[in-house]
Amino acid sequence: MVCLPVMTFYCIFSALSGLSISYCLQLTNTVQWMLQAIGETENYMTSVERVLSYTQLQPEPGYDTIIPHAPKDWPENGCVTFRNVSLSYFLGGPPVLKNISFSAAAGEKIGIVGRTGAGKSSLIACLLRMPANTEGEIIIDGICVADLNVQDVRTAIAVIPQSPFLFNDVLRRSLDPADKFTDEELWDILDKVKLKSTVVNRDGQLYCHVTENGANFSVGERQLICFARALLFGKKVIVMDEATSSVDTKTDELIQSIICKEMNHCTVLTIAHRLSTISDYDRIMVLSEGKIIEMDSPKVLLSNELSYFYQLYHSVKS
Repeated sequence: MVCLPVMTFYCIFSALSGLSISYCLQLTNTVQWMLQAIGETENYMTSVERVLSYTQLQPEPGYDTIIPHAPKDWPENGCVTFRNVSLSYFLGGPPVLKNISFSAAAGEKIGIVGRTGAGKSSLIACLLRMPANTEGEIIIDGICVADLNVQDVRTAIAVIPQSPFLFNDVLRRSLDPADKFTDEELWDILDKVKLKSTVVNRDGQLYCHVTENGANFSVGERQLICFARALLFGKKVIVMDEATSSVDTKTDELIQSIICKEMNHCTVLTIAHRLSTISDYDRIMVLSEGKIIEMDSPKVLLSNELSYFYQLYHSVKS
């Protein structure tokens, strides 16, 4: 005889069933809200984590009050010399520049070319001490930049970046942030970069409002404003980081004429995006893997079919 298991049945009142279902639905929404709140809190705490990490960074060297300041009119000529300069971005890291040595005479224009990762931008960052070179010396007009206040070194060099920067303020402040020059001097410099007629036709002229990132100016106009700013302060050393890579051909030609006419007394170091724009420079520096592999006049390098610059030039042209 087979004995069947006895099954016990529990009765749940209808009111208790409804209450349980109601709580289950509320619990689903509560769990969803909690998960969303946890995710948002975690994102917010990332900002706190970054701020705490910044407080533990070592201060940038070169701001100490005991460090001597640069002479008042330094640099007077703009002679730039690199002596066995090597650079690593962090302690124990791989060198991105390896024993770089060259000299740029006063008023000389040097184009810097190379493949991606060759060390072009690192060379400019090293000149501006962002970061400072690991080994060697960088000398401008006979003074080693490592011996000077870092802010003096950076203010002595005019930088024209690849992405033009304008203040969200009146145009005058983007041209003269320190308010050192008169309106007549600003109009004169705008005339030199062929922007005077453009500014005259705007409401407020020099005091016209510049929107965020200079959106109410074209890319070419923003770049020309950066050139005007560099010319206005009359620095003897000018650095250009692919300044013409985002402009059209006509603006590029205008910029090249400005470089030839208005910067003939300046030492110019240009990271070239379009190799044709540096064909009239005094010398071309070719970098590869953090080293200078060639440095000569464009005419000499292009006449040698075995030169790296010749192959680079024709590969880009084709």
